[in-house]
Amino acid sequence: MPNKTKEDINYYNSPEYAQKIAETMQKAEEIKAKKAKDAAKKKKLIKQEKTRLSNIFTSERCGEENKHFVESLIDRASWLRIEIEFIEEDLRREGLMDFFVQGTQTMWREHPLSKMHVQHSRSYRETIKQLEAYGKTDSGSSGSDDNPLTELVQRGNRAREKYRQ
Repeated sequence: MPNKTKEDINYYNSPEYAQKIAETMQKAEEIKAKKAKDAAKKKKLIKQEKTRLSNIFTSERCGEENKHFVESLIDRASWLRIEIEFIEEDLRREGLMDFFVQGTQTMWREHPLSKMHVQHSRSYRETIKQLEAYGKTDSGSSGSDDNPLTELVQRGNRAREKYRQ
């Protein structure tokens, strides 16, 4: 590491540097507060989603022998769905493109959350497919229009269409 020059030392002792440090600390506190608020909200929404999915994928529908697997898939699907919704909210607010500055270079890039959104969406679809496989019934009711799983897929399709606009 090169030796610090007199100008560097003066900058680190300057009021401008102190102001930047104070702004950074304030921003960090705001982010921590938002994360804590979001965590509480997420926890509540995950619990609601878990209850909703548990009502769809009951032991009678999926079989008592598959209960452990179904519960773990419901936990995963609930968490993924709520995370996807929060990511979508951030992407709507911030946009799909991110202005990136590194040193002297500035450029536009795909927002890092968009990659996470794609990964989580893919995982969510796979998890729902696995749940659907456990929830298949042998009776001829698979073509029913009041199937809660069909409604769930349709809501997901509507959300994707809304996101694309």
